[in-house]
Amino acid sequence: MGGLKLRGRYPHLEKPSPVLPDGAENKVGSLSFVNSPDCTAMKKQTEFVYRLATKAEWLATEKTGVAPTRDIDRRDGYIHLSTREQVIETATLHFAGAADLLALEIPLQPLADQVKFELAPKRGESFPHLYGVLRREHIARAIGLVGKDGSFQFGGEA
Repeated sequence: MGGLKLRGRYPHLEKPSPVLPDGAENKVGSLSFVNSPDCTAMKKQTEFVYRLATKAEWLATEKTGVAPTRDIDRRDGYIHLSTREQVIETATLHFAGAADLLALEIPLQPLADQVKFELAPKRGESFPHLYGVLRREHIARAIGLVGKDGSFQFGGEA
């Protein structure tokens, strides 16, 4: 996987990117997002955010100390995350049929300065986006997601 070896290949992902203030416009490719004005409130309400990962991505994270990025992360300029309320729908929409899917549970507070809740136009809700590197030490635990009736549910720790 191309995103596994970040050092040197993606220098913009090795240091935190500047975070735009609430209400500022963020242009990503041809899309334009307006940062949620209630971003601060959302951060206060959210204890954990989640990164979906395959078992292979999790093993690479444990080996290298850095979670691999995907093409969509590199294209958009941030790492896509979800809240607990969003992660199951996100898994169902983007990882249908995956047999080895994990939700990496990340305490928000240590990364709060690098995370922005921004509107995802396709979903009509604000999602957490990490403008920086997701390191192994940021991840509290890996939780298995179990496929059930075309969707997922939380399983046990991986």
